[in-house]
Amino acid sequence: DGNRKGAIDHARRALKEMPTEEVDGILLAAAEMTLETDLTASQELLLPLSKKTSPTGLAALRLLARQQLARPGQGSTTPGAVARALLAHPMRSASDELIAADLEIAADSSTKPAVVARLIAARTEADEEDGLALARWLNRRQAYREAIDFIRRQRALGGTDWLLVYLDAHAGLD
Repeated sequence: DGNRKGAIDHARRALKEMPTEEVDGILLAAAEMTLETDLTASQELLLPLSKKTSPTGLAALRLLARQQLARPGQGSTTPGAVARALLAHPMRSASDELIAADLEIAADSSTKPAVVARLIAARTEADEEDGLALARWLNRRQAYREAIDFIRRQRALGGTDWLLVYLDAHAGLD
């Protein structure tokens, strides 16, 4: 609860002798610690880390995404910029693509139909895990009709997980 910015500055000076990967990990932890309480301090740490093509860079982008989804457009970055960086990261996962989609929609809600259509087209032939992740994402975004159309009755009858998501989408329509 004390002077977090001062603590971060002190940590930076003390860490000059440590290997870069260890320093990045500590800075990432410090940024997460200040994520919700000091937007400026956390972004000062996260933005340089987010440019790295390492797991630390990806973790920094995920934290920036979390911050932008909670407080869109605040600070020295934007949801759209974080989405583009997340999609460009060489270690991104399929779930990162869904986070980027949330950021795109946060940046401009009128893009939701196009973002949803793009994700569905990209995951029509996806493996079960990625397909289920999209179907659940659609339901969380209240895109129930799109979830039903994506899952289809045949797929819903093929497994419990698919059936539950399919039924949730139908319940959302009612």
